Amino acid sequence: MVRELLTLNWEQERSALRSNPETFVKEMRLAAAVKWYEVGIVSQSKGSQIAGVSRHEFLEALISSKSKTSFNIF
Repeated sequence: MVRELLTLNWEQERSALRSNPETFVKEMRLAAAVKWYEVGIVSQSKGSQIAGVSRHEFLEALISSKSKTSFNIF
């Protein structure tokens, strides 16, 4: 498995992001998982694992993001 590290200058970006580092990371993981699901790279199960949320929470995120991808809840 290849692992990459993304580094941000938090002091510089903090005012634009208006959140703490933990919230930012959680939101980025969810946003990435939703996008990857939309383009067919990951399944709902894998997306929820990447985002660190339950499958139900991931489905709610897909709905709230107004995902253009159709999906089955069952």
